[in-house]
Amino acid sequence: MPFVENAFKHVSKGKNQPNYIRIALSVKDQVLQFEIENSSSGQKNTVLNEHAYQGIGLKNVRRRLELLYPENYQLDITNEERRYCVQLSIALQNSRTSKSVLI
Repeated sequence: MPFVENAFKHVSKGKNQPNYIRIALSVKDQVLQFEIENSSSGQKNTVLNEHAYQGIGLKNVRRRLELLYPENYQLDITNEERRYCVQLSIALQNSRTSKSVLI
């Protein structure tokens, strides 16, 4: 939910560019895949992995993911000039124990 709130908070508001928020959620091969993308008026062009964060909110999300899904998730954040995208994948089955993961 913090990623959805963040998208609405930081979506671009420019009159001369497309302003959008796109949310996708799917399950494929026992992996929950969540992606949220929004237009951005920022000028950054970076890809952040699950260990590179710049805010308390994102640090808290990472801690929560690590507590709930240790070694069963991947989080990628892309911050480009006109686009901000969060991709989160959660394995629905623990690869070490073959037990289902609660979501």
